[in-house]
Amino acid sequence: MNDQLETYQAHKQTGLLLNANEASENLPEELIGELQQMLPDLLFNRYPEDSSTNLRSQYAEHLGIPADMVIAGNGSDQMLQLLITSFVSKGDTLYTLAPDFSMYDFYVSAMKGKVKRYPLLISDENGFSINFDIEDFIAQAKEANPSLVMFSNPNNPTGMMITPEKVERIAAALYPVPVVMDEAYMDFGGRSAVELLLKPGLENLYITRTLSKAYALAGLRVGFLISNPENIRAIDPARPVYNLNSFSSAAACKVLEHADHFEERTRKILQERIRMQKAIKEMKNLCSLEANGNFILVYPNDPAQNNRLKTIEKLVDLFMKNGITIRDYANKDYLRITVGLKQENDQVLELMKSFDQSMEGNV
Repeated sequence: MNDQLETYQAHKQTGLLLNANEASENLPEELIGELQQMLPDLLFNRYPEDSSTNLRSQYAEHLGIPADMVIAGNGSDQMLQLLITSFVSKGDTLYTLAPDFSMYDFYVSAMKGKVKRYPLLISDENGFSINFDIEDFIAQAKEANPSLVMFSNPNNPTGMMITPEKVERIAAALYPVPVVMDEAYMDFGGRSAVELLLKPGLENLYITRTLSKAYALAGLRVGFLISNPENIRAIDPARPVYNLNSFSSAAACKVLEHADHFEERTRKILQERIRMQKAIKEMKNLCSLEANGNFILVYPNDPAQNNRLKTIEKLVDLFMKNGITIRDYANKDYLRITVGLKQENDQVLELMKSFDQSMEGNV
């Protein structure tokens, strides 16, 4: 086993930022004004209220569940870390998808555990396709003998999403192994598995959510762990004390009061996602997978992987030269683009179309 700590590369912060799946718009001015008005009432000289009671209650109400099913924390990353450190010890295995969020590897390596993966993204002469056979996934998970199963849904970076019915099948089949659905992008996807958390036989199911994406609070780091009350009571003592600062907690409550505004923003992002995928579908040399998040995975339409790698390098270089920062992956023949504002997406599509046309006769 490799004892070296896995590293996680922070995202670039230069150019037109379409690399970290953040919201392209800041909070609206009216809401920023409301945040400013609440500042005099915050006791910056005191430690925050440890349990973030108001925020937990408000987010629980937002989801339509009891407050004792929620823990709030410093981003959903901290909630994922809390789960991994609670269930993975030295030599234990976390079972996930390939590809998926690389922070799982970081936290598992810190515990000197192992990561085994189910191959989700299949590369062949037809390009890429999603491979998720639920019975095969369950069988391979059992063979891996994990102490924890965790993956993002919708998946980052492929955009693949599974239904609550499939989540239920996985959690029930792998019981009592804890099964975690990282729902960072569920606001852009479909039905959350939250509806399953009180069903008998699914006591091993956990869900993480965030306000970083659809609610434009990436800079304040607010996330949640959701499970049945017994699980929350069991895991909450392992939560770091004062794990969410007073301003982030109060600001998150204020943002949730304006949920309708952010839901309207999300609808616009979904419309833009559809528009972008339609435009990419009309290109001859570039393709995308079906998206269910606020991002699109793009790859070259070429049967040869070496050619795809070279094409991606050229496309990434073109984006960089034009001041557009997207998410590329070392030695991978695909890239990920955040769906931004219409004018931002227009820039992306214009570059991609010109690149696609320049490839004619060179493929």
